[in-house]
Amino acid sequence: MSEKAKMGIVVGVIAILFVLAVITPFSIFFIEMDRETRGEDLNKVVKKYESEWKIDLPSDIKVQYNYIADGVKYSYAKFEKEPAELVKTMKEGDAAFETKFKTDMEKISKEIAVKSVIDFGKSYYYLEKSDGNVRFYALYFPSAKAAYLYETRV
Repeated sequence: MSEKAKMGIVVGVIAILFVLAVITPFSIFFIEMDRETRGEDLNKVVKKYESEWKIDLPSDIKVQYNYIADGVKYSYAKFEKEPAELVKTMKEGDAAFETKFKTDMEKISKEIAVKSVIDFGKSYYYLEKSDGNVRFYALYFPSAKAAYLYETRV
């Protein structure tokens, strides 16, 4: 094999490694970005929760943040006014529920946006449902007119 051919192989290998080094970080970025849903897709998220868990979410719900990963859906939403009908189906928050919920949330607690982290220091209401190996939680905080919706495999 001539020196010119050897040099061509070395340059080709270096070019391939360079392309991979440039493409890989962008691929990871777009995969991670896909876990967070924004815009019109947020309305679809609300409809999925309603249909899958047979709950009525008020029409003024505005999803602010949504996170989806393997076996997990997590949404943070705001309301213009208190969702009175939804609250009627909920229980008042308590320590036993918090412990169970926090245990289930450990899977994603370091991955979700800071603005959507739950502050249990304020009074809240919750709804809990399960279907086989899937659990659904809805938490509503009246002082913030905010809800957290969480679905996870257990």
